[in-house]
Amino acid sequence: VGMGLAGVLFVRRSIDLAQTRSLRPEHDNLAGVPGEVVVYDINGPLFFGTAQKALKALTDVTPGVRVVILDMEEVNMIDMSAIVAMESIVKDLNGRGIALVINALQPRMILKLRRAGIRKRVGMIEFARHLDESVRKSQSMCLRV
Repeated sequence: VGMGLAGVLFVRRSIDLAQTRSLRPEHDNLAGVPGEVVVYDINGPLFFGTAQKALKALTDVTPGVRVVILDMEEVNMIDMSAIVAMESIVKDLNGRGIALVINALQPRMILKLRRAGIRKRVGMIEFARHLDESVRKSQSMCLRV
């Protein structure tokens, strides 16, 4: 009984840890971000309940947005349910003509995404190591989209 309760509490706390927030253009690292680009900062582990909660905000982008940057530097875990949620988000955004830049995701997690079919597609999905690289990619993507 104790182990089961501990497991439930762990999952509950983990769900509360994962969060997504939109970064403001006045943020130090966001100089030069075009108006049609929005940056979301995703933090914490992404697995079952956390993935849906953390990624849901991405489906509510305002009209006129042409590129979404996902800053995933603080994501320390991603499981298959999160990958399925990412596939859904990518399909939704790309279907609306919105490109995606995935920023600072750990290489082992990028490999998981690639195995699941989420990989670079010029002009629609890009990967970047740093936020300034993501901003540069978003600027060139705005010219294409």
